[in-house]
Amino acid sequence: MTRATPEDRRLYIHSHFAWAAAFWGSARVAEQDGNFLLAPIGYYYSAFHSGFAAVCTNLDIPNESLKRMGHSQLKEYLEPIFPADAMISYLYLQDIREGINYLGVETPEQRVAVVRGHDFYFGSAPYFKCISNCR
Repeated sequence: MTRATPEDRRLYIHSHFAWAAAFWGSARVAEQDGNFLLAPIGYYYSAFHSGFAAVCTNLDIPNESLKRMGHSQLKEYLEPIFPADAMISYLYLQDIREGINYLGVETPEQRVAVVRGHDFYFGSAPYFKCISNCR
């Protein structure tokens, strides 16, 4: 694998910042419309794509490593370049996204309860109180 050039990365960076903006806008509209399941997922993917664009500025990472970027792989690339408070915010968004995707519970009975409107929590915070923190 050879070292990437800035020309190699220009399209990656531009397209992922565009995706980040699109996810942010969609999340904001979802939040304003009261769609509290999609809003935090959109905010997370906005951060994911912004982070991906930032990682693409590191030309020591081979292009081949960027083709199928997973969540944990991106986190590993971000940890050395993000300030600590930004990394904490990113991980918070990731935890909320995973909680929503997997309903933050372990059993099928608990998942049905969440879908029916029962509260679920992230740490000690009720889910609906976390939305503004995602933004």
